[in-house]
Amino acid sequence: MGGRMIFFEINAPGQYDQVYWGHWGGTTVVASTRNSASDTLVLNLAESDFAAGVAVWSGQSEIELDRGGGFMFEAIDVRCVITVTADHIPVRLATGSTAGVPPSMLLADILGEGAFEVNIRFEARNPNNQEFDPILDLFQSLPTRVGALVRTSFSAGFYYDPKADCPGNANGDGVVDFDDLSVVLAHWQNDYSPGTGPGDTNADGIVDFNDITTVLASWLRVCP
Repeated sequence: MGGRMIFFEINAPGQYDQVYWGHWGGTTVVASTRNSASDTLVLNLAESDFAAGVAVWSGQSEIELDRGGGFMFEAIDVRCVITVTADHIPVRLATGSTAGVPPSMLLADILGEGAFEVNIRFEARNPNNQEFDPILDLFQSLPTRVGALVRTSFSAGFYYDPKADCPGNANGDGVVDFDDLSVVLAHWQNDYSPGTGPGDTNADGIVDFNDITTVLASWLRVCP
């Protein structure tokens, strides 16, 4: 595949309601064979395959080549290819649609994955055979001017929401354990306004077997 592989892991997925990784829409993707920050790329929906975890940004740059009669600039296709997988299985991508996430963000929902990997490849079309090659390898193989440089840039980050509550933690001490069962039993069959009374761990307004089930489902969980 080539490119750079970056590995991530969510250490405590149970502490979050949602976790996304993706490209920040306010930043530009750059691939330049003339060391220019103005050679920005745009998301290419036709070449991307979100279901397969692949996103492609494409554009053009200029490369200065010696064709035997002196140096001349030639237009060259460039692109950035991002592939997101979890244990080699594609992670579906989508544009931002979650509350608080800018619509321009390209996201991978990775909360359920725990660990995932991202491959980032910058490529340029070889003017000799029209195939896409790693941009740096191609640049070094062509008759470019001494001292010429390549510039690439891709910015990404995480968007996450911590859990607002802690199911099963009836006594509010941050750990779901026997003390929480004791609180449920001490207030057995009490009625409250939903979510207001002690022992009502599932916030349905009555302390009953459902609250015991909630405690057991979160047993020994340490709350954020």
